[in-house]
Amino acid sequence: MVKEKFFINGHYQELEYDVENQCPFCGIFNSPKRILDMFSYTDNLKVVVLVFETTCCHKEFLSLYLIEESTTKLIATYPTGSPDVFPQTIQDLSPSFVKIHTQAKTAENNGHFELASTGYRNSLEFLIKDFAIKCLGKTSEEVAPKTLYKAIEDYLPNESLVKSADVVRILGNDNTHYTKKYPNLELPTLKKYLKYFIDIIERECDLSNPPVSR
Repeated sequence: MVKEKFFINGHYQELEYDVENQCPFCGIFNSPKRILDMFSYTDNLKVVVLVFETTCCHKEFLSLYLIEESTTKLIATYPTGSPDVFPQTIQDLSPSFVKIHTQAKTAENNGHFELASTGYRNSLEFLIKDFAIKCLGKTSEEVAPKTLYKAIEDYLPNESLVKSADVVRILGNDNTHYTKKYPNLELPTLKKYLKYFIDIIERECDLSNPPVSR
């Protein structure tokens, strides 16, 4: 809860308000900055619209509040993004993965399933390559040029990671072709195996850098 003074109807009034701290665009938790306020008063209704700029991707969003004496009630935020929330390990490991995954989910929510599947596949590539660099100590010069197929082959330490990554890779690639090889396998299958991969890679990353050791 933030407490600030606002100039309303010719005098200052102190208000408390909540800030949506998960970016509706890229899904990263951040500390948005208030850049504009607009008040609307009637006899029975007092509302304020606050415009914020995110500190992660520097995009603007707005929140609508109902004023109740010296506090406020958050009514709505626009855009109404609903990005997935990832463990802190994943957010720290690959901000690019989080950003691309969020874009893919936006495409999915808008009914663009083919674009979403290729976006999820692209997010997987960033996650694997960031894992190789940050958790396995590989250089970006070595990792960056590799194809996703080769990155899976070279950098994933166990069979479960390879199998789940291959499902995402193959189904994501399949949606870029004029004729699909696997027309009966839809987006939910790709997303299920991507979730398997995320869960396992989080564990592998944590184990590569434990907080204490013998």
